Amino acid sequence: MDDVMGKTLKSRIGKKGFFMGLPADVVGWFLFFLSILSWGLIFGVVRADITFKIDAQHTPSFQDLAFINILRTPFQDTTIVQLVIEAHQQQKKDRLELALDQALNTIYGDPYPVCWKLWYYDAQDTKQLLAGTGCKATKQLFSGKTVIPLPDTSHLRLELAIPGLK
Repeated sequence: MDDVMGKTLKSRIGKKGFFMGLPADVVGWFLFFLSILSWGLIFGVVRADITFKIDAQHTPSFQDLAFINILRTPFQDTTIVQLVIEAHQQQKKDRLELALDQALNTIYGDPYPVCWKLWYYDAQDTKQLLAGTGCKATKQLFSGKTVIPLPDTSHLRLELAIPGLK
């Protein structure tokens, strides 16, 4: 009685479960992807007006940060940035030239003193010379830019260059 048409009962156990599992898996995966697609479409329609924009940001260079540190350098009873503001507003450039000459020659003037130019940009974005020294030999050593606030709530864009040696 164990033998039904030449096969034993033990060899037929579990065969139907294997063949029924494959269609159930396919249907399950189909429903899963269909639900993911439908959620994507629902949220895609709801959020269709969103746009992304990357604004260009200026990252200060090493020389810009070095220029900021030069401006923070103390000189006698004040700082160089205070002397820059004084030179810009009151045309008193003597102390600024002396302070910048001392600071820049300490940093870059070994073994020869360096020449330098300090410019500011006016309201029309024109570059104006604020202070500087003359150059004999040109060899670009430094170029930095920054913006400093003024006491009257405006700002002053500065550029410092060391184009060579005296």
